[in-house]
Amino acid sequence: MKVKIRRTFGDDPKGHPDMGKIISDFHVKRLAKLIETSGGQVVYGGKINEEIKYIEPTILFNPKLDSDIMKEEIFGPIMPIIPFKSIDQAIAIIKDQDKPLAVYYYGNQNARNCGRLNFETSSGAFQTNECFMQLVSQYQGFGGVGGSGYGRYGGWEGYKQFSNRKGVLIKPATPKLLRDLALPPFTDDKINFLGRFLTIAALYNQSDAWAIMKVVFAVLSILTAYLLYAWYM
Repeated sequence: MKVKIRRTFGDDPKGHPDMGKIISDFHVKRLAKLIETSGGQVVYGGKINEEIKYIEPTILFNPKLDSDIMKEEIFGPIMPIIPFKSIDQAIAIIKDQDKPLAVYYYGNQNARNCGRLNFETSSGAFQTNECFMQLVSQYQGFGGVGGSGYGRYGGWEGYKQFSNRKGVLIKPATPKLLRDLALPPFTDDKINFLGRFLTIAALYNQSDAWAIMKVVFAVLSILTAYLLYAWYM
């Protein structure tokens, strides 16, 4: 990482045209405090020039998990690194913090560890071998979960998020027989019929095709019997 930073921005990043500055004096001081109170070791960078609102790309090794830099969104050129010995430990660290905006996995995307990281952690997005690219997709909304935020925007998800949809149900009038069945007075005949119907409807949870066919035949039989009963009454 040190080599890559030097290759990208040179030995003096603050003079590089592609190295941005911090937006305000307030955020320069905020980021400086995050570094100072992290309890971690600055293994690269860390130089701060408040006059030009510049913070050198900083690698921060093994900060305390309860420090502010591990609890807040950084929005600055500071990368905390937490070592781990197993994927179980990595998952435990992620789950012990507020839910992140995104989780990135670098390595074989078909590996078991990748799948575990995806399915055993909760985040606004999950991505392999890239960073931030989930933002450019119009097919999935960008957003967080829990402490990282609520709601999604972008593409169709953004349209739904910022629209106030109106529920519309258009249907013909309910037949009098069904209205009478659903409204008081609830006679013994009504209660018995509804009890049988709900019992049969519960069987729809079965996945067996023959069980579903039996439910259909049973419902049709009960409806036919009830219609005949109502007709003759």
